[in-house]
Amino acid sequence: MTTVIGAPSVIEQPEARARFVELYQQRVGYDRLAEEFGVVPETARRWAVRLKLRDKVERRMPTFTQQQIQDAADGIPATWNCEGSGFTEMPFRRMAARLGSPYDRLREWKSAWNEIRRRPELLELHKEFAPKRSSKTSSGLH
Repeated sequence: MTTVIGAPSVIEQPEARARFVELYQQRVGYDRLAEEFGVVPETARRWAVRLKLRDKVERRMPTFTQQQIQDAADGIPATWNCEGSGFTEMPFRRMAARLGSPYDRLREWKSAWNEIRRRPELLELHKEFAPKRSSKTSSGLH
């Protein structure tokens, strides 16, 4: 959707506002709301605040599993630990920092990667079980 600076927002239209409130009250996620109105999820969040449907400080924080907590304590990278959780790596980095898990351990994982690359059987296992990474990440770990 192209937005013109100074143009009225979609949410200013009474029908759109009523539809937004209806969907929000049905607990439809911000991704779905954004898709419905042709905006990004952050805009849908701002609209919810503007329409006083949610408190500005409301945050969705993950509930960590015991395994995720242990993995963080063991130094497993947050990008791997957050896989499949629906959250970005940032909450996992914060949790690891609270646990005193130094991310210097990432070096250990990177050195293990050299061994994995050299051994075809390990590489095949890695491809099968490693979390899928987005193209935005730039680590040598796949």
